[in-house]
Amino acid sequence: EALSAGRGCYAALLTAQGRMVSDMRVSELGDRLLVDLPEATAEAVRQRLADFIFSEDVEVRDVKADLAHLGVYGPHAAAILESVLALSGGEGLEQLPLDGNQALRFGETPGVVVKSDDYGVAGFETFIGVADVATLADAIRAAGAKDVTAEAVEVTRVEAGRPEFGPDMDEHT
Repeated sequence: EALSAGRGCYAALLTAQGRMVSDMRVSELGDRLLVDLPEATAEAVRQRLADFIFSEDVEVRDVKADLAHLGVYGPHAAAILESVLALSGGEGLEQLPLDGNQALRFGETPGVVVKSDDYGVAGFETFIGVADVATLADAIRAAGAKDVTAEAVEVTRVEAGRPEFGPDMDEHT
């Protein structure tokens, strides 16, 4: 309830005993929420959220089969994304608050971009249809982005002090 359209936050889902089920980023998109969380906890979170629904006209579903996720980080991330995406908001990506979101279009495909600092540098997480993610990745590379290894991402996450559910925290810590 505290989020308005275009805003988001880092959150955790806990059991009644205060044990952690998962951490997540929650984005309020206006007509729906997008919850970005570790794949290993997705079904448990989906089920717990579905259990809270009593009479509302609400559906909780896992969209990983339909929606792909692509991160772009670094000092030129906003300019690169703005050169390949059509954004719906009046403000540029740099002006988004941390965890803020904006609707986007890549060609005819709708999606969402979320401002993030998960790896200790400013960046963005894009969410777009699975069928279009490879083409979007190619366009982002053509605009100047470079791929990084999973190992480099892990090093920057640890150096930034960002815990990851599973290796760094779980239901016991």
